[in-house]
Amino acid sequence: MQPNPIVIDMDVGTTPTIPMGVEKPKTIGMGMEMSIQVVVPKTQERTVTPSSAEQIIIPESGYNALSKVTVEPIPSNYGLITWNGSTLTVS
Repeated sequence: MQPNPIVIDMDVGTTPTIPMGVEKPKTIGMGMEMSIQVVVPKTQERTVTPSSAEQIIIPESGYNALSKVTVEPIPSNYGLITWNGSTLTVS
């Protein structure tokens, strides 16, 4: 299988740069060459508010990774929950 060629337009005497996501071909045993595709993540920051249900935080459409997740403080209107070992009280 032959990898797709990469065309780099450059002037004589300049140093070529490799396009983002592609490294120079690497030689691996018996003279075979292999190109490595590097995926650069498109990250997103998310903010969530605690709830009584489990929340699974994943990137939204168009992103493939999270760079930061901020958990907001419990809102003041959630009430105070206390447990004394036998009784759960919400005030």
